[in-house]
Amino acid sequence: MPSPASGKRKQRMRQPFVEVSNVQLATMALHEALLCRSFEEFPKHPAAWQSYISYHKLLGWSHYAVLGLLILTLFEVPLWCRSDKEDYWTWKSPHEQCGGPTNNPDTEIILSGIPFLPIGYGL
Repeated sequence: MPSPASGKRKQRMRQPFVEVSNVQLATMALHEALLCRSFEEFPKHPAAWQSYISYHKLLGWSHYAVLGLLILTLFEVPLWCRSDKEDYWTWKSPHEQCGGPTNNPDTEIILSGIPFLPIGYGL
């Protein structure tokens, strides 16, 4: 038969896993205050802390993803330069890709001179 003291001890050991601790709540409140936001009601579920941490870790990676997409637009072949008969993985100069049927882009098309990635890399 377990003693009453051991029952209280087990209950105390489970207590931090039942709710978010005060330190974690204070951390979330301070972080949101620095971002000029606030909670209408503080989260009490234990998964809230892990979700909060995961969200902010993924948010940092999303900035890098958007930066990568912005850089890709510099080297991506413009839509008006693409043709249906073109191979998706061959490297060509911008003048070869955008020359059109006459292959005389000097008088018709003004390009920046930045090399374009093959279309397959942009997909």
